[in-house]
Amino acid sequence: MAAGKSGHRISVGVSATLALVIIVGTVLRFGYLLHYQTQFQIEMAAYESNAIFRGRSGSFDWTLRLGPLPRLLQSTVLMLSGERILPTALLEAILATGICVPVFLLSKQLYPAAPGSGLTAVVVYAFHPQAIVYCCFFLDHQTATALAAIAFVLLAQTWTPTSSRWRTALCGGTLGLLGLSRVIMSAIVTPLVSRMALCAKVGRPVLLHTALFALVAIGFVAPWVYRQSRATGGLVPVSSGGGVTLLWGTLLDYSKPRYLLQPDILRIVDEMRARYGIEMIAAGPRDDAQAARLALARIWTQPRRWLTGVFYKMGAFWYSDHTPRRTWLNLVVNVPLLILGAVGAVARYARREGVAFVITALLAADLAHAVFHSMAQYSTPLLPLLCALASGPLAAIARQAKHWFVAARD
Repeated sequence: MAAGKSGHRISVGVSATLALVIIVGTVLRFGYLLHYQTQFQIEMAAYESNAIFRGRSGSFDWTLRLGPLPRLLQSTVLMLSGERILPTALLEAILATGICVPVFLLSKQLYPAAPGSGLTAVVVYAFHPQAIVYCCFFLDHQTATALAAIAFVLLAQTWTPTSSRWRTALCGGTLGLLGLSRVIMSAIVTPLVSRMALCAKVGRPVLLHTALFALVAIGFVAPWVYRQSRATGGLVPVSSGGGVTLLWGTLLDYSKPRYLLQPDILRIVDEMRARYGIEMIAAGPRDDAQAARLALARIWTQPRRWLTGVFYKMGAFWYSDHTPRRTWLNLVVNVPLLILGAVGAVARYARREGVAFVITALLAADLAHAVFHSMAQYSTPLLPLLCALASGPLAAIARQAKHWFVAARD
């Protein structure tokens, strides 16, 4: 009885701490949006004037650069807030910090025997500077994509050939939602596909799971692709803008941080508009298709330069940013997280409790972004996975430091 009451008290304490961290994280994000209120208002105005919202429609749908899932989330936020700046900012902050809950669950799933790992992951993510900055951009996909990504990993991390068909269908559904947020994030499916392929050699029932998973995922994405392509007269794989970012990735010199690329970006925008008639900022489907063709032509004629850019993007993926201060701040935070995540993976593998699924998902998405995308901010939806992966070793370090402190005090 006493042990049960003690366990209950511990769970209540953990819940209270989790709630406190989420509240503080929400306040930080809300304060950030208020500090940059003018920029946030401009983004809201751009969305409202160009999106089909409450019967209004603009000449160009800026939100085509997003998938339908972020667009639905943003439209819902605007509807609930009455399009007022403060309620909208508060809802954005709450949604961005709410990711802490699935981060906690994933960390406990990865490190079930490590006390404090869940809360450690939550604290790291709630106060992570990159998560605070990018999850608060209104005209972006970070929150919706991060939620879909971690939901997929929570389901697929523990998938086995003996799992129910409902779990397989839910895995396909969450992958479909991830694709409807931003198609490139579907690269995160790599570890599950490889696991299914290996299991298929052992038992035929896995083929049924594989077919069910694929059909559900495709069923989520295909209707939207058909609708957008039919409406625009060209193939639109969920959202436009992929060809433009691919072209940027072939033209920019990634041997220097992104904050030094701003003049180059402006020059490229002007050059593409003057020479090819491509709008590199508000690219529609036709602009995007033309940019993709031009990018592929340049890759074909200059493969070494493109591969060099991919190499630098893979290395600078987690910290290249718009300003020197934010670049180095992200660098100081993310590099230790990567090291701790690697330590956790090695330790779990040595105990035959590998975290290969999360590692493979992170590497696959990193490579996909390095090959096809040009902006470091697109890595932000992967931060919850990285924080959960690093939480085990970080919690162990914290416990050891506490032990040393108590011993030194005594």
